[in-house]
Amino acid sequence: MRSFESFSATARGYSHIRRGSACEDASGHADTEGVSIAAVADGHGDSACFRSAEGAKLAVDIALKDMEIFYNALRENGWEQHLLEENGREALLRQLIRSIVGKWTAGVLRQYEENPPTPEELAGAGEARGHAPSIPHIFGTTLLAAMVTERFYLILQQGDGRCIVVHADGRIDQPVPWDERCLMNFTTSLCNADAIESCRYYVGDMREDPILACYVITDGVEDAFDDQSGVNAFMGKVTGWLAGMGARGLEEYLGEFLPDFSRTGSADDVSVAGIADAAAATPFAERFFIGAERFELLGKLNAARSKLNSMQRKTDYLRTRYEQAQESFAASERRLDEAKAEYDEWMDQRRVYEDSVEAAQKELATLDERLAGLESGK
Repeated sequence: MRSFESFSATARGYSHIRRGSACEDASGHADTEGVSIAAVADGHGDSACFRSAEGAKLAVDIALKDMEIFYNALRENGWEQHLLEENGREALLRQLIRSIVGKWTAGVLRQYEENPPTPEELAGAGEARGHAPSIPHIFGTTLLAAMVTERFYLILQQGDGRCIVVHADGRIDQPVPWDERCLMNFTTSLCNADAIESCRYYVGDMREDPILACYVITDGVEDAFDDQSGVNAFMGKVTGWLAGMGARGLEEYLGEFLPDFSRTGSADDVSVAGIADAAAATPFAERFFIGAERFELLGKLNAARSKLNSMQRKTDYLRTRYEQAQESFAASERRLDEAKAEYDEWMDQRRVYEDSVEAAQKELATLDERLAGLESGK
């Protein structure tokens, strides 16, 4: 029998710290008899969503409770097999999603009534959108939640972020279908009118394809990497940490690790929550560590290659200049040699005339002396 434990950790983003804004992420987990549950939520950063931090926390709390209720109902009514059948799970899961979205909507309406927004908050939100936002939009958030039992595992996702599964054979993948509407800074949300219909899910059979870990992360973690292979490699490393530390040790370590991870990565709020079997992960720990290290080295290698490629144009330009300078220098040397030869030839001719002048001057001096002697003997 596998022994799963859940954990969760959230850190305020580096950019949020710098500008003095609150953390808009939330995370949570729960372990009860027969089921472990983990959830994360990312409140929207839009100024019109000025209560999104409260919306994220409420979403996590409701998901943890409703998923436990859902599991108990499945077990008590013998519906687990229906969940594993493709033609039976849709109705069951839409009922669960409807409950979560409905309770979240009722909860934010209640919070709005109990703590009405200030005129300043509403004015800022209206200016940002051109009109006053709806009440649910003020609390807008994503939600990712997972549960693991002996019989199945289930993942729900509304909005961006990622769900990562580590299979019992060490494979790492992201089984939840992606919503193409989640692009750049745009994401779907619990506050959308079609949240019940558009919420995505995945159900896995623990007997046919057992897993050793399931994680849900917010986009602050995902955005620290260029692609999903980087996300998977990082979560492999997290699984290695978990194998050595256990769920509680990992949770404590992530509390220390994630703030710096945000600073050097996306600078956004970051949340990681998961359900894992530390003992089952242990045989794969070294492989995961090596895989993560290899990915980091490949990243450095690709960055260096990219830099070399970007430097090639200037390298070619400088090489051309150098070759032109060499040619110019060689031509100058040839001209210098020619000028020196011409100068030497000229100076040789000059010395001939200088010698002739000197000889003539000496002869003239001799003649002058003889002439002077004749003149004095008269």
